[in-house]
This record gives sequence, structure tokens and C-alpha cells, in this order.
Amino acid sequence: AAQFGKTFLQNWNPEQYINLCRLLRVLNAVRDPKIGISITYPQLQKISVQTLLDRLVGQRHYYLALQASSYIRMSSTIGSSRILTHWAKFKVKQTQVDREQLAITIADKLGKYSGVSYHSIAEIAANSGRIQLAIKLLDYETQVKLQIPLLLKYQQDNIALKKAVESGNTDLVYMVLLHMQTSMPLGKFQMEIKKSSVAQALYIKYCHQQSGYSLLDMYTQEDNHEELALYHITESIKSNNTKEMSVSINEAINCYKRTRDEFSLTTCESQIKLIRYQSSLEEKLKNNFRNLTLHDTLLKLLEINELKLADKLHSEFKVPERRYWWARLTILAKQEDWNELEKLSKIKKSPIGYEPFVDICIEHGNKYEALKYLPKVRDDLKQIYNTKITSMS
Repeated sequence: AAQFGKTFLQNWNPEQYINLCRLLRVLNAVRDPKIGISITYPQLQKISVQTLLDRLVGQRHYYLALQASSYIRMSSTIGSSRILTHWAKFKVKQTQVDREQLAITIADKLGKYSGVSYHSIAEIAANSGRIQLAIKLLDYETQVKLQIPLLLKYQQDNIALKKAVESGNTDLVYMVLLHMQTSMPLGKFQMEIKKSSVAQALYIKYCHQQSGYSLLDMYTQEDNHEELALYHITESIKSNNTKEMSVSINEAINCYKRTRDEFSLTTCESQIKLIRYQSSLEEKLKNNFRNLTLHDTLLKLLEINELKLADKLHSEFKVPERRYWWARLTILAKQEDWNELEKLSKIKKSPIGYEPFVDICIEHGNKYEALKYLPKVRDDLKQIYNTKITSMS
């Protein structure tokens, strides 16, 4: 009657009528004696369609529940995907079925439906003692962040590390690395992470930030003397204790001896020598020279008018003559000690020329002093420097 009557209605939305017809057909289907759920439409309204589907699932009428949810157009999340997940959880408990075949069957059935939770199915399989099936099912889980914790739980560290690296998510890689570090012997852990350059690089970065000793252990295990040397040099830079700095650099020297890196070896030996020299300066002058470079040490000695000590440093560390003159020139001009600057220019022929003398005087606004050095400027530059001086206010 309703079907006949609706043909006479205009501007009427038949959606409600169609939905009701679909529900009535579902109710007729579940009244089948094989199903045995006799329920009226008012009762259905009270308990909800989802509850009816849950009852079908509870009685393992998965196919009917799936067809019903599809017929009444329920969303995949509360309909087909949820029903199939329950079906899969039931199937994985059947130990007589081959795990490979079962995993493929489940994937084939669930593959076209979105929102299927493979990791929850895998958990059920694992709880039923089917660890290998659980691992196989996790291959179908699309969210790597859900795969990793379970793989680690099932002691599949290598697979977890591979998937974490492939995902490009560094947080997941660190999760796996830290788990492996605590659950494996150190030697085995270091061997495992060497298989992945990305994982090893991230672990090294982590060690630099958090745990230097772990880095030291890894390089020692690998006999990586070059990286060991860099590690010790880094530690010496971090330290504020002269003795600790010396010890670290000596360790670096031993490493460079093994690698036969003569340049780095010489550099470290020079640094040890400088640290000892700075230590003696601190005792003698009661001034802080710690962590200064050779050039900065030289500048500081000149600033505090320790010319003899500066000359000694220049001699012992073979500071180039040009650099030494530039240092003296810079400090004397900074202190505006123009008399000493003039004496410096007359000691011997300047290895840096006399143009820098004019420049430094101009820079400090001293026209009178600049004119003193103009006669010593190279002939081809005299006109240029004369113009510079005359243009000073």
C-alpha cells in the first residue's frame, strides 16, 4: 500500500521509506529459525541496529551481519570493518589452520575495507600462542606506529628497526634503538645497528646529546680510532679542567698514532703544549687563559703588556712573523699607545708593510700618527693613502 501510495505524492523524499524497508528486511532475515532472533521494529529502535549486529557477531553469524550492515548502509567503522575484525579474531584462534594461509585469507577478506585494526587481531593471535601468525598479520597493518610496539613485544627487534627506518619517523627509530639497547648485550646491539646506516647515525646523534660513554663503547668495540680521537677531542673541549683536557687530548694522540694521521697528531701535540703553557701562565700571572686559542692567548698577553711572554710564545709556538706583527699592531692601536706603535715600526723592516700602520691610525681617527707612516708606504700606493689621510676630518 505504501509503495502504491507514494506514487501519488509530489516533492516527497522517499529516503525514510527506503531505510525502513531495508530494516524490515533485515528483521525478517534474523527471524529465520537458523538465526533465531525474533525482534520487532519498536524493539530494534530501543536496542539499536549496532546491538543487533553485535548479537549476530556473538553467535558467529558473521556473513549475515556483514550483509546486513552493507544493506542498511552502515558506516565501515561500526559496520563491515568491525564485523570482519571480530571474524578475524575468531579465525586466528583456530590453531589447526596454517598460519601463512590464514594470514593471506584474512588479508584478502579485510583488504578492501578501511579502518580494519590488524594490530588488534595480531594481539589476539599472540595471546592464543600464535606469535608467528601475529607477526605475519602485522605486515598488513598500515600504521607503522601500531606495528612497532607489538613487534618489539614479540622480540622481533630487527624487523621493527627495519620498518621504523623505512617509515622515516625518527621517534619510532629511537623507540626501537632504546629498546634494543636495554634488552641486548652491548656487543650484539652494536653489531645489529651497524646493519642500518640510518639507525647507526641516529644512535650516534643520540649519544652525542645524551650518553657519551655509549659512543665511546661503540667506537672502542669497532676499533674506530678516528672517531675515538674525535670523541676525546670533543670531551676535551667540553671540560673546564686542565688535567681532564690534557688526558682527553693524550687519548686522541694515541688514537691518531694508530691511524698514522700525522697532521692531526701534530695538531694535538701542539694543543697539549699550549694547554701546559696556558696553565703555567695562569699560575704566574693569576689570570685566566683556559680554552683560549693560540692567537687569543697571544693577544691577551699583549693586552696585559706581557711583551716578553708574548715574544716567548711567538718563538716557542712558531707563530708566523706577519701574524705576530698584526697582533701587536692591533693591540697597540686599541690601547692608543702611539709611541710604542712608532717604536715597533722602527725595530726592523715591517713584514706586513707600512700600509697597515696608516690604516689602523685612520681607523682610530688619528690623522697625525697616520702621516708619520705615509713616507714608508709603497710608492704606487702613496697617492691613495695620501687621499685617505687628507679626507679625514
